[in-house]
Amino acid sequence: EDQAIARKTAMADGGSGSCGESSSGARRWQQRWLLPLSAILPGALLGGYDALSFLTASRLDPVSYQIIIKTRVVLTALIWQATFKQSVSAAQWCALLLFIASSAAKATDHLSSATGHWHDVALALLQAALGSMGSVAGEKLLRQSGMSVDGYNLWLSFWGLALMLWVQLHVDGPSGMYANLIAPEAWRRLSTDAPMVLAVLTLAISGITASYFVRAFTSITKELCGVLVIVVSSIIEWFVLASSPATTQGWIAVIASIAAAAVYSCYPITPDAKHGDDRLQSDSGGDSAVEDDEEHLGSCTGGSRP
Repeated sequence: EDQAIARKTAMADGGSGSCGESSSGARRWQQRWLLPLSAILPGALLGGYDALSFLTASRLDPVSYQIIIKTRVVLTALIWQATFKQSVSAAQWCALLLFIASSAAKATDHLSSATGHWHDVALALLQAALGSMGSVAGEKLLRQSGMSVDGYNLWLSFWGLALMLWVQLHVDGPSGMYANLIAPEAWRRLSTDAPMVLAVLTLAISGITASYFVRAFTSITKELCGVLVIVVSSIIEWFVLASSPATTQGWIAVIASIAAAAVYSCYPITPDAKHGDDRLQSDSGGDSAVEDDEEHLGSCTGGSRP
């Protein structure tokens, strides 16, 4: 009887070891291959958004472009509700609509004649939809996987760049791609274009920091941060650069932006606990990983964890 008990104990110990090794091996395989591949969808969506932005911004006047792109906050809210199975309250919708109204008022201030055709508007709407889907897909990936924010930024940029390079190759061919991206003359033109260099650096910094923001809050909150752009840009335009006068419509846009921020601050959108980032309490996910290993070992040995 004692020998039988000893054999069972040895078998249990051996099973635990093999299960532990398989569990850690599966986790390493997931971290190395599955998580980077899971960033393809948000990377492709946001890469498509960036690629279309150059096309639509050149075809539409600034007023129409800004108004259409600001509708992204509504699309983001609708997609976010369907993805995370949470509802946006009436007060929160009020804040979103105030933000859109303030954006439209600011965009149409000092209105000039609009340009562009209906297909250009359709492209801008497609661009807004791609941006909304990419933002929500990235938030879902950050909240429900073990990927760190730095790893997410790395692979998101990699897949987005890969998509834009493929589009460049498809449109201009190898020779055009070389002339526009690789040739020394292309880099010389970029180095002498200070606004372009500043725009690239600004967009890169905002894209990196936005991922940390989305992890702590939501994609909808990130979109609503555009109220700060309206307020700050108006102050710079009116009082610093003095490039245009402060009109009544401009002040209405600023006041509506502040009202949107105030309403949303009273009724912020927070992720539901069951869809939250409980696996992302730390970049390493140490505690949850230990618990998962213990549960896996318990199931392998036929036991249960207290």
